[in-house]
Amino acid sequence: MDFIDQSPKWLKTLYVGLLQATKAGLQKVGVLDYLDKRAKTDQRYHYIRSLLAIHQLEDMIALDVPWWTYDAIHVIESHIKAQPHPLRVFEYGSGASTVWLAKRCDSVRSLEHDERWFTHLQQMLQSYQNVELHLKTPFSVIDEAQYQSPKAKHMSFRDYVTHIRSWDQVYDLIVIDGRCRAACLQEVMPFLAPDGVIILDNSDRTRYQYAIQQTGCKAQRFPGWVPGSPVKSETAILSR
Repeated sequence: MDFIDQSPKWLKTLYVGLLQATKAGLQKVGVLDYLDKRAKTDQRYHYIRSLLAIHQLEDMIALDVPWWTYDAIHVIESHIKAQPHPLRVFEYGSGASTVWLAKRCDSVRSLEHDERWFTHLQQMLQSYQNVELHLKTPFSVIDEAQYQSPKAKHMSFRDYVTHIRSWDQVYDLIVIDGRCRAACLQEVMPFLAPDGVIILDNSDRTRYQYAIQQTGCKAQRFPGWVPGSPVKSETAILSR
């Protein structure tokens, strides 16, 4: 996933544009419909189809998949099915995963930092009454390194990271797939149910390793292919 996140903006724009043009061409000749049908039963076709859905939220929602590794998705889905309900979710970083979780869990409280993405996602979530979508934008600051992101220097995500404190609530699933993930990991432990799990995406990144160790949790790591990404990544599931 670093290929998508850390590439120069012009290269990312070119890559996404090429895939969108490819998708339009395949749609004209009927191949896209074929991929859509095969994607429902065959993960290989699902992955190919997902590459054409990059940065297209509606497509990712239609594919019914979060942006985690496939192996992690399968394990998490099995975990959800095996747990007693109600299942409560807190999520850092909103998107297709928000809808995926809403279809399988009883309540999802999702937190977003980007106002434009938040507004777009609000429209997609109108039919999901079990989802609360919250916005906490960063603010300009110089000396809060703990709450700063490599993608937004001199901006503090303190309000974003600590927003989970706003409710007297523990959660069965906590998803960390947004900004300041190391700080989020440190923040969420008091809010994790005794038998709850944390889902940390892109868990292979070097800057997250110390924070993972500090949780004291057992980490199951699932490297592999990710829907929508041309390169492999890793998603970890942390449990007490």
